[in-house]
Parts: sequence; C-alpha cells; structure tokens
Amino acid sequence: LDIIRNQDNQDEKAIIAALDMLSRNNEISAQQKKINPNLNKDFENIDQIDFSSNKLKIGALIPLTGKNKKIGKEIMAGIENAHFSNFKNEAEIIFFDSNKIPENFFYMIENNKFDLIIGPVFTEKIKEINQTLKNINVPMLSFSNNKSLNYKNLWLLGKMQEEEIENIIDFGIKTGVKKFAIFGDDTLYSKTLTRTAEEQINRKGLSKSIYIIEKTILEDRSKLREKIKKITGWKKENNSKLTLPKAKYDAILFTGSKGFILQIAPLLSYYDLGPERTMFLGNSQFKNEQLIKELSLQGSFFSSSKEVESFEFRKNWLKNWGSEPSFLNTLAHDITNFANEIYIESNPLNYITRKEGHKWITGKVFIKNSGISFREQSINKIENKILNQIDID
Repeated sequence: LDIIRNQDNQDEKAIIAALDMLSRNNEISAQQKKINPNLNKDFENIDQIDFSSNKLKIGALIPLTGKNKKIGKEIMAGIENAHFSNFKNEAEIIFFDSNKIPENFFYMIENNKFDLIIGPVFTEKIKEINQTLKNINVPMLSFSNNKSLNYKNLWLLGKMQEEEIENIIDFGIKTGVKKFAIFGDDTLYSKTLTRTAEEQINRKGLSKSIYIIEKTILEDRSKLREKIKKITGWKKENNSKLTLPKAKYDAILFTGSKGFILQIAPLLSYYDLGPERTMFLGNSQFKNEQLIKELSLQGSFFSSSKEVESFEFRKNWLKNWGSEPSFLNTLAHDITNFANEIYIESNPLNYITRKEGHKWITGKVFIKNSGISFREQSINKIENKILNQIDID
C-alpha cells in the first residue's frame, strides 16, 4: 500500500490491474468433459481463460492447495516479485493449482495458448502432464531436479543436490581422503544422495562404509547414542591414556537433512569422531545459521552453488515482503526472469543451452540439451561460526 500511495494515478491503475490479473479465479466448471487418454483431446464446456494479445503468455503450475501449498506460496511470491520488478507489464501470468491440475490447463496447452510454462514442482505432476498430453510444444521451466525425467521441452532448473555430493567427495579425495563413512537416514532424499556418493566413491576405487540411521533409532536418544558409540568404536579409557588411536575414517559425509545432521554430529564429536579428528563433509544443507553456529560442526566443509552477489535483491525483497528471501523465492524469481529472456530471443534453444551459461541469483546455471541443468559449485568451510569460501587449484 505504501508503494501504491507513492505512484501517480496511471501507475496505480496499472498495478491494480496487474494484481487483478494475477489473482484471477482459475476454478473449472463442474460440467467440463473428462479427458480420455486414448483419444485426441476434444475439450468441451471448458471455462476458458484468455490472455491479452501481444503479451508474453505464461502459465504457472504450482501447488496452491493441499500439503504443499506453502511451497506454492513461496514460488508465487518469487514469480510476482520478478513480474512487478522487471517485466514492465509486457507479460501476463495465470496461476493453476497443481494439487489437482484443472482441465482448462490441459486445454490451453493443447490449443497453444501458452508461450511457456513455469512449473511443475514435483515429478508425479510432470509425468501426469506428459501422460495426458503426448505433444507439448511449449517450454516447461520446472523446479524439479529429477534427472530421470526425460521429456520433450522439459527443462529441469531445480538445484541438483547430487552435484554437490560429487563435488565435495572430489574435494575430500584431493585433500587425501581414502576411507569414507556415509551417514544418512531412510528418507528418499537421503537415499538418493547416499547412492550418488556410493557410486562416486566406487568409481574412484576407495573405501566406504554406509550407515543408514532408521527413524525409530533417531527418535530414541539412548538407542541413537548406542548406535553411534558402536560405529565409532568408542571405549571408556583410563584417564592416564591421553593418546587416542587413529580415527576409523578419514572423512564423514552427511547425506541427511539439517535436523539429521544436528542429531548425529554432536554425538560423533562426543564419541571421538568429530571434525578435529576426521573431515566432516556435506552439501548445501550446511548453509544454515543453526548448523554454522553448531560447535560440533566447526571445521566442516561443504559444497554449494556459487551464488552471485545478491545484496540488492535481498534488500529489495526485505523491503517489499518483510522477510529474508528463501531459496524457493529466489529460484522462482530467477526462472520468471529467464522466461522473459527466452521469449525475446530469436533462437530460444540456442539461448537456453548457451555454453557460457546464465548468471542467476541462485548461482551460475548451465543447461544441457537433455534438459538437465547444473550450477557452478564452491567449497565452503565453517570456522569460528562463520562461512569461508575455499579456493581450490
């Protein structure tokens, strides 16, 4: 409201009109025809939503209801932030709820109503679209990072956590690590990264031990202590024995969530397998204020995307939204700007896959013809409760 009050009448009208456009009700008619996947789509009784002419026409497919609606709200904020900051009213964006993809979304793809699509977020929704419509001739700029997805016009622009794991393992090997211990939990996220680490270490012909800590153990403090004690081989020694034996592992790699790391790291340190005796390694989960200040993680190393200077972006976001931007806020902002750049290019494919990549706030991004993206990586060290970027020759 403060921003609107400071605009002249024309600007105020433009902002109100844009907000109205972004807030359109995308509910579909209960009378619409069901899709038969075995036939060419013959949509009837669709509540059509039309774009203005001579505009960049964007459909945003994100979760607006259901268990993932918080994710959708973060993405929507990032999209709107880019739209009102940079687009100069040259684009229109219509939001659709991916929790239950409406019929008119499929209709608009089939009838070439979109210039491009931002989203979806999750693998199952990408598969649903491609199973429903066999011919998608519009770029889909997805937040997914699932490398197994291979569909025409699908661009995977989420952060590829596997790259971070491969990068930190390479760093560890360069510093002399030969024996790894991998600590993860039984979530799909952790298992995927554990499998990536295992394959990478196998390719290098090095030693590894994998420890998957089950949920039942993580929820029982005494069982967890006994598990870690057994893994480390810790024994209560006579006070006169001051020299500890050589650590069992050269490096410990964490593949779990922030909460998992905060549970495991202090116990490893307590039982004589902390970062002062072995190298702690991880991915961008470590880029968290609570982990950076955690005493048992001082001296740890982790890999993350090499982000560009984002002071101005963060300052403006804080001013406009009243909070620090999340990764999803920032990625949605990046992807929305990228959509505009693609639209004005005479050869969109060459632009998307250009060798020099793209400088985004979330990091420098390189996109392959296969649709998979990867970000330039950096190695960081947690030391004295702050982060320091490590230069590697």
